[in-house]
Amino acid sequence: MSLAPEQREPVESPERSDALAEPVRRVGRGWVALYVLANVGVFIPMYVPTTFLLPEQIAQIDPAGKVGSYAWVSVMGAIAGIVIAPLAGALSDRTTGRLGRRRPWLLAGSLVCVATLVFTGLQTMVASSRSAPSSCPPHS
Repeated sequence: MSLAPEQREPVESPERSDALAEPVRRVGRGWVALYVLANVGVFIPMYVPTTFLLPEQIAQIDPAGKVGSYAWVSVMGAIAGIVIAPLAGALSDRTTGRLGRRRPWLLAGSLVCVATLVFTGLQTMVASSRSAPSSCPPHS
């Protein structure tokens, strides 16, 4: 007697890694709470430079066009994030090596973030501030 196709046991392909398998146990409330705290600990330092320090730096570099310059920098950062985050995620899902799938990307991403923050701190001009005429009057 044969089972209908929808009643058959799923067959795992032999080449499928355990790392790609679906989770089989639920996480507890403590794990979720720590996960939330870890995200807060990661995102607060990420938002401080863009929310407080970057506008101040742009105002010092380009006082007359600070609003437009900040808008330009913010849009370019958002576009980069929209493109880079899924690309890095897809590449990390396909990464194999002795360090695992995520560790090389965490290390490389951390180094790139540090370099970017240093590079941002050393800037003395906004790339778009003189490259295109503004249709808005300067703000003081």
